[in-house]
Amino acid sequence: MTADFEAWQEILEKWKQVNRMQDLNQRLYDELGSAIIYILEYSKRNDVVLPNRERLWKLVENIHEITGRVNRYRGEINNLPPKTKHPFSTPDEETEPRNWIIWY
Repeated sequence: MTADFEAWQEILEKWKQVNRMQDLNQRLYDELGSAIIYILEYSKRNDVVLPNRERLWKLVENIHEITGRVNRYRGEINNLPPKTKHPFSTPDEETEPRNWIIWY
């Protein structure tokens, strides 16, 4: 019985490590997306020419899409329903276009 308990403890510890890595990855995606958006908005506001502006916006879209896939996968493995909206959103906000908030 002790061997089973120790095995489950090890599995639980590994699971916690995976969850911590997923959280860190999520934070990294968020920071990367925010940094790119900041650069794009800064360049627009200050008339700085960026040769690959469209590619940078595509990166932001990719980050958003990857984050959504990660969140859906986490919901599946944790038996959670997929997130379809922000927990603080209202029905009116669901029909509005998505806007990025940039903090300076």
